[in-house]
Amino acid sequence: MLKTWAKEGRKYDVVILDPPAFTKSRSAVEGAVRGYKEINLRALKMVKKGVFGNLLLFPFYVS
Repeated sequence: MLKTWAKEGRKYDVVILDPPAFTKSRSAVEGAVRGYKEINLRALKMVKKGVFGNLLLFPFYVS
């Protein structure tokens, strides 16, 4: 859905991402990094520019 909305040029005040786990093994890490990069770039393009610029939060979990 994110891919479709980005192509349509939709803009939002806030975009919240809850991506799936792209990898379950070390051998798939490189592909997972590409996937996370892609969805984050799409989301960034969908955030409206405001008076205060864009505020980005990148929470992460390390186990």
